[in-house]
Amino acid sequence: MTDRTTLITTPDFLESKDPKVVQKKINDRISRIGKTWIKTMTFDNGKEFAGHWEITKKHNVKTFFTRPYTSQEKGTVENMIGLIRRFLPKKTYLNLISEKRIREMEN
Repeated sequence: MTDRTTLITTPDFLESKDPKVVQKKINDRISRIGKTWIKTMTFDNGKEFAGHWEITKKHNVKTFFTRPYTSQEKGTVENMIGLIRRFLPKKTYLNLISEKRIREMEN
């Protein structure tokens, strides 16, 4: 998840793209940071976001979807993914990365 205002990005490992798994991760993240900070959420059109309605009801946020094949509508997230991939290729096991390495990447 990436906040467009602050550009704070919080990656999570997903065991699968099952809608229930994705919904649980989003609910957990919102619960940790507090739902008063989140007003809207924009999702891709993937089936993994089928639980968007439950997120809307539980956290009182408005949800939106990007139009198909329009990556410019989610430029902030696409840019963050590109930055993350510079240092962490796909399938990198994040638990093996030391805190020292993370601090080096932040600088």
